[in-house]
Amino acid sequence: LIEDIEKFMKSCDLLVVPHVRPHFSRVIIEAWAYSKPVITFLDPWTESLNKYSNESLILVKKIDEVALNIKIKEVFHNKIDLNEKSKKGHDYWKKNHHPELVASQVKKFYEKSLM
Repeated sequence: LIEDIEKFMKSCDLLVVPHVRPHFSRVIIEAWAYSKPVITFLDPWTESLNKYSNESLILVKKIDEVALNIKIKEVFHNKIDLNEKSKKGHDYWKKNHHPELVASQVKKFYEKSLM
């Protein structure tokens, strides 16, 4: 499965996450691990994530296919800097979700729990 995610992420230039409920956080974090920019709808969760990730998400303010289509066209007409968005997302992932960081946090948690 991990190989499938890696193959998929490497094959795309941009990840579009058209959700209507804020439950696709893992796929956004995975996209950032591969330095992929993400377009998604604005909701309280994505707004918060965008704030903490230094404005790395490309947010669509209105949840409908027309607004999403317009935002995708803006991206492909170079009105949005994908390199900047990709770098910001990857930096956020590296600082907060990198496997080595997560593993060390889990280890510390268990060490404290077992003492």
